Amino acid sequence: MTDASEMLSTDEAPTCCYLMFFRLQQCEEDKVTKDSQIRSLQEELTNQEDLVAKLQKEKKQLAQTRQKTDEDLQVSASWSLTHDLPELSVLLQASEDKANHLNRIKLKLEQNLDELEDTVEREKKVSCWKASDVDSQM
Repeated sequence: MTDASEMLSTDEAPTCCYLMFFRLQQCEEDKVTKDSQIRSLQEELTNQEDLVAKLQKEKKQLAQTRQKTDEDLQVSASWSLTHDLPELSVLLQASEDKANHLNRIKLKLEQNLDELEDTVEREKKVSCWKASDVDSQM
């Protein structure tokens, strides 16, 4: 087997070495660039993971808050139903009693008004008769 340098002519050897050296430098630059990109992406990934963890924590807190609110609403609603209904029933009954009482008073007042109007009419008739009797006697 022959050496690679033996295969090249003496004129091509320096050019080939120069090209190999140039390609080696390009590869090293590419490696540095890729390493830098990898570090940037790793940092971004870490930031994203932190953000996801933060959002999951917030989500958990919101779920707990919502559950507590729902429980409070259920307790409030059940308390309201069990405690307010009897009170509302009493208030409703009292309002109905008052309305019935006022209606009875209204009926009595209307009856009294009718009786008074009748009395006034009778007195007018009586006073007219008396006036006509007085006129006829004169």
